[in-house]
This record gives sequence, structure tokens and C-alpha cells, in this order.
Amino acid sequence: GDGWPDLIVGAPASGENTEGAAHLYQGGSLERIESWSGESPGDQLGFSLALSEGVIAIGLPGAADSFGRVWRVELEQ
Repeated sequence: GDGWPDLIVGAPASGENTEGAAHLYQGGSLERIESWSGESPGDQLGFSLALSEGVIAIGLPGAADSFGRVWRVELEQ
């Protein structure tokens, strides 16, 4: 890393049908490292987020017929 903590930003209302998105940025440069998008209308990916020790949890409250889902993403060290 660059000595700065990375930053994750959620955009749950983005997309034509609120599929949502989340973007990971490198801390010091704010260069976008990675992006994820919801797969289905109303997923609202990025509504809730957590980043810790190389693992990201991304909430999709509208997924699975509004039962919700969490994506776990492991980052390369």
C-alpha cells in the first residue's frame, strides 16, 4: 500500500434500475482500484459497506426478492 487506508464508497441508487455500485479507491492517490455493480434491478449494491484486513463486505438489501444479501470480497494483499 501507499501508507494511507483505502476507501470504499457505495452508490446504492446508481444504475438505471437501482442495481447499485461500490467503488474501492487507493487511500493516498484516490485512484479507483476496483468497482462492483449489482446484478439485478433493485439490488441496491453498496447500501452498506465494511472494509477490514483485506476483506470487504458489500450489502445488497434489495437482492434475493428483498431478503437481501452480502457479498464478501477478499482483496489481494
